[in-house]
Amino acid sequence: MTRTPIPTPLDVRDSVQALAQCLRDDIFAGRLSPGQAIPQEEVSARYGMSRSPLREALRALEAEGMIEYRANRGAVVACMDESTVRDIYQVRRLLEAGAIPLVLDNIHEQALAEFSRLDAAIRTSRDAAAFVHAHHEFHQRIYESTGNPVLARAIHSHTIKAVLVPNLPLLVKSIKACSKTDHARLLEAFARRDLKDARKATLEHLDHVEGVILRALASRATTQTPPPEKVN
Repeated sequence: MTRTPIPTPLDVRDSVQALAQCLRDDIFAGRLSPGQAIPQEEVSARYGMSRSPLREALRALEAEGMIEYRANRGAVVACMDESTVRDIYQVRRLLEAGAIPLVLDNIHEQALAEFSRLDAAIRTSRDAAAFVHAHHEFHQRIYESTGNPVLARAIHSHTIKAVLVPNLPLLVKSIKACSKTDHARLLEAFARRDLKDARKATLEHLDHVEGVILRALASRATTQTPPPEKVN
């Protein structure tokens, strides 16, 4: 497994949160793949941390659904299955469609310009990791504009799980294709302050992304291979 340069050891005062974020970044970037065991000794050495804060960071990621514990393998990156994906997108439809009126209540020209800038970053992203980051930031900024941080965090806690689907680069290609049209419709509806069309664009985008993920999972099921082993 290819590794990025060894980072500067983390400040012990923020070690748990910082280490959890580093592991999230590894999952987002595909350096840790669905079903792969977390190489705990290697992670501790990379970040200059003891096993205690690492265990706490792993517990935080377990609570988010990013990792799970398996017998004889320890902590592994969680995998998505069809049932889980459908449950997540059911929740996302409820949360995100419900958030749109609050977005429109608080929207202004500066926010519209920022959303457009973030959407442009999605279209120009050159690799899977950059796309995942830009796509997530685009949607998260929209929901942060509701002025309700609890709602924004609830949406965030479900959107990040899409990276647990296998074959992320192939997945990104399909999501990038549908996002170009979906985001344009959403931004146009925002500009008109059109609640009905903004909700419709939001739900259609969720339908499209869910469909891409379910097809990826179906493809994996027909070509099932053993998950990557732990790298010591």
